[in-house]
Amino acid sequence: MNTAKYKKLLVPHTSGEIQIYAKPAHADALERIKEMSAYDGIKMMALIAEVYRQGKKDGANSVFDSIDTIKKAIPHKNPGKPKKK
Repeated sequence: MNTAKYKKLLVPHTSGEIQIYAKPAHADALERIKEMSAYDGIKMMALIAEVYRQGKKDGANSVFDSIDTIKKAIPHKNPGKPKKK
């Protein structure tokens, strides 16, 4: 039996309705968000923005840490004085 992979949602907008196709889990989350008050929605957006910023910082830190460990693993010797011709 084939089940639909995506669910069609109609989101009200000032210029009409917007059609959104989402997976069932995402559609359920969107339905919950639509039921929120404006205050709760603003709090949720602030929380998501902070989580995103922190994830960016953590991701950048992990990249720089891995680059530093790679730099330490490469044996580096100063070339010294150039050879005379």
